[in-house]
This record gives sequence, C-alpha cells and structure tokens, in this order.
Amino acid sequence: MVTKQIMKNIFLVILLGIVLLFVVAVLTIYSVRKSLLPMETMKKFIKVNVIGSRNCQKQKDETEEIRYLIRELEEQFIGVIRQTKEESGNIKERMQDTNDSMYSISENMTQETKGVLESVNNLQATMQEFHVS
Repeated sequence: MVTKQIMKNIFLVILLGIVLLFVVAVLTIYSVRKSLLPMETMKKFIKVNVIGSRNCQKQKDETEEIRYLIRELEEQFIGVIRQTKEESGNIKERMQDTNDSMYSISENMTQETKGVLESVNNLQATMQEFHVS
C-alpha cells in the first residue's frame, strides 16, 4: 500500500513536471514570436516594397533569408543613392547651361539696348540739327 502511494506520488510529480515543461515551452515560444514580430514586419516590407514579391528568392533557412533581404535592401538603397547623385549632377549641369544662356541673353539685351539708345540719341541730334521738334 505504501509502495502504491509512493508510485502515485512519483507519477503525479512526473506528470506535473511534464505539464510545467509544456507551459514553459508554450510561453517561451509566444514570447519569442512576439519579440520577432518587428523582424517579420521588416522582412515583409523588404519583400513587398523593395525587392518585389515576384523577384524574391527563396532561402534555405531564416538566417540566410535575413542576410539575403539585408543585402537586397543595401543594394537597392545604394542604387537609389547613386541614381540620385547622378541625377543631381545632371540637374546641376543643366542649371549651369541655363545660367550661361541667361547671361548670354542678358548681355545681348544690354548690347541691343545700348544700340537702341545710341540710335535714339543720333535721331535726336539729327532732329535738333534740322530744328525739328
């Protein structure tokens, strides 16, 4: 009888240990998933908005997938920076050309104005010479 009671207690302790182990495992899994939720959000963002869902390559494990996504993000980001820098250089060049053209037009207008004023002065001098009012 005592042996039967000891067996029941041992079985109860083992069963309680298994239940506690299961509860701890479930809570750990829940905690880890909750902690990794921002990572999942980032992965989804990169796949959809940076790479494109159709262009995304399947990786063999989570670590490789994260490395792949970070590499793709870096390449896209650096590519955009290079394109922006190149376009900025093009805009600067066009602005310089426009500025040079505006300066040239301004100089031509100044010369034309001087010519018109000289003609007006000559015309006034001629009119005074002939006493025309």
